[in-house]
Amino acid sequence: MSNQEESFDSLALEKWLESYFLDPLTSFLDHYTFRIDIFETAEEYILEALLIDFELTSISIYIDQCQISISVIHQGKTTSRSVKFPILINKQVVSASFSKGILEISISKKKTLPICKNRFVKVIFDK
Repeated sequence: MSNQEESFDSLALEKWLESYFLDPLTSFLDHYTFRIDIFETAEEYILEALLIDFELTSISIYIDQCQISISVIHQGKTTSRSVKFPILINKQVVSASFSKGILEISISKKKTLPICKNRFVKVIFDK
């Protein structure tokens, strides 16, 4: 599957998810930055970043074609982590919320924007 395809091919994405979680770099980054989990529902993909031990003065989420980048400020230092999807996601509707130490990013499988656009995603903070 090419990175330029816009459709969500579930078999290709399932294979990608399997290889993502089996990649030793994923485990290394989970340990040295912050843990990321990815889930699939019928309507969306959900990316969760576990930020329980972080003093969060700032969370930034940026979508660039196939990649989501998460940056957080922790103890005065910026910690970042990126996930590169096997397809373009910059046309998909994406939302994000933060509650009880978990950042949840939802990527719609069906809802799209009128144009492909690299962008920041606003985070809704639940108290």
